[in-house]
Amino acid sequence: SPKIEKNENLLIILFIAISTMIFVTIGKPVDLLIIAGAVNGVILPIALSTMLIAAYKPTIVGDYKQPILFTIIGAIIVIVMTCMSVQVFLRLW
Repeated sequence: SPKIEKNENLLIILFIAISTMIFVTIGKPVDLLIIAGAVNGVILPIALSTMLIAAYKPTIVGDYKQPILFTIIGAIIVIVMTCMSVQVFLRLW
């Protein structure tokens, strides 16, 4: 929208200022960043699992053949990331 484009710098400054005020008033910004990282750590295995499954659907990838090595490596990453995410959440709670 033209209004947003015109005031883009101001909006960025306001976002940073409001975020800073929230961190200062709530406190413990490190904890909030760790929680955000943990949430991202949960999203990665879900997204990667979806892509690994989709890689074997001809309606999605056509004639592409997913190398089994890529699937194995992807599955290992999903398992490791899931375990790491669970560990972070257990430490947070």
